[in-house]
Amino acid sequence: MECSFSGCELPAVVHVTQAEFRRCMGEHHFCDAHGEDYIRQYLEAETVADGTPKTIGGATCFGVLLVVVHRNAEYHEVYLREVNGTRQFLLVCGYYEATTISWSLRVSSSPRPLTHDAMVNLIGALQASVEYVLIRDRAEQGDFYLASLLLKQVDRVIEVDVRPSDAITLAIRSNVPIYIADRLLSLSTHSHPTESKNSSRSARSASTVENAITDLNNTATPLDEHDVFFVGHYAYRKTGSLRQILLWSAVGGALLFLAFLNDSFLSGVLLVLALVVLAVAFATAWAWIANRQDRLEISEQGITYGTEHWDWNAIAAIRVTLLDLRTGSRCIRVWIHKDRGPGRGLWVDEPITAEQHQSLVHRINQFCKQSRISTVCE
Repeated sequence: MECSFSGCELPAVVHVTQAEFRRCMGEHHFCDAHGEDYIRQYLEAETVADGTPKTIGGATCFGVLLVVVHRNAEYHEVYLREVNGTRQFLLVCGYYEATTISWSLRVSSSPRPLTHDAMVNLIGALQASVEYVLIRDRAEQGDFYLASLLLKQVDRVIEVDVRPSDAITLAIRSNVPIYIADRLLSLSTHSHPTESKNSSRSARSASTVENAITDLNNTATPLDEHDVFFVGHYAYRKTGSLRQILLWSAVGGALLFLAFLNDSFLSGVLLVLALVVLAVAFATAWAWIANRQDRLEISEQGITYGTEHWDWNAIAAIRVTLLDLRTGSRCIRVWIHKDRGPGRGLWVDEPITAEQHQSLVHRINQFCKQSRISTVCE
């Protein structure tokens, strides 16, 4: 496999998985030099805090940002970013652990349960649920982090000692938040401990765990990072959009030409239609030139697409459609009927499987039923 950087023919040895909301948003493969440049520029890109950071018992919620696997290195990196914030956190782990996290982000399910899926199934069979994971402290002896898995079983909370990489993988597979103790965020960024293969419970920070358990017992509803069901993007700069621009421009030009050939009332109608069509072509062309991307987010707060937002109470019905593309992949189209008025179509480009589509429809209907919202998802 060659480096994906344009014009570079060197073999790819750095494999980068981009993530957002516990979901893979893209994969890139680089040579050493281009991989280093890409990671540095991506991490240094200016980010703006878009809300209040989520905290619980002296810990802050983080989400996976990048997973970097080096073919010729012993250690690999998992970068996390603060939810609703700008701080970043680096975890260094082994090859197997990094590739497992990357795989969990890219694959929603497997034909047979793998190790972490089996752990989640076992927890469910014991009438318990994973509430969140916590990277709680740094070991007093040894250069590694310690983590905990917080389970809720009926009326009690159970804490299980785990490696940070396993905690992150289980958080992804269980769709629960990842919390990091605030004291770890104040450590020097020049020192990046690895994780322990046999982490000792004696080195645990009891105060962080006890505070987190107290907050969990006082929480009426399950904690979830952003309470997000689905995130996708629609990019205007692509071949299909260019064809639309050319088509609209040709139709508008033809209508304009016909309008000037006629002196009757019809010429005025054709002129108006030509101006409307050309305006659409200009708007699409501007979005294509600016490389505009609209972001679709479906969450418990409602549906957001670009700058538009709809609350669930204002949505009478929603239809989620799976479309087959010419490339062989699939994309999703959301059709909103607001107050039983005209529908509004929302598109995303990311490929989605039939299982992910069914899961999204099920989660939306389950949430609306539990919240006593009349919205119907098909």
